[in-house]
Amino acid sequence: MEIVNYTTEELKEMKSETDLKRVLAMTDEDILYDEDTPNLTSLIAAGKVEISRRGRPPVQQPKEKVTIRVDAAALRALRSTGKGWQTRLSKRIAEWALK
Repeated sequence: MEIVNYTTEELKEMKSETDLKRVLAMTDEDILYDEDTPNLTSLIAAGKVEISRRGRPPVQQPKEKVTIRVDAAALRALRSTGKGWQTRLSKRIAEWALK
């Protein structure tokens, strides 16, 4: 390994390796590949790498977003019960509606 010194002027003239516009404009031919680095596609096909989804995992019965108008005092009372008030409200509505 070689240690290299640069002047401030030389550093200012250099292109940043994190220049997003430049990186996004790169084609496959512009990207340097190392022969020792395995191909991601082949790793996935061999089951050595898994691609995971971001966010919450899918559920069998997803909740549906609705908009309702609630009395302000009732809403304050619900919120004052602390974190999870929406889940508790949903559970109580389900108990009432599914009797």
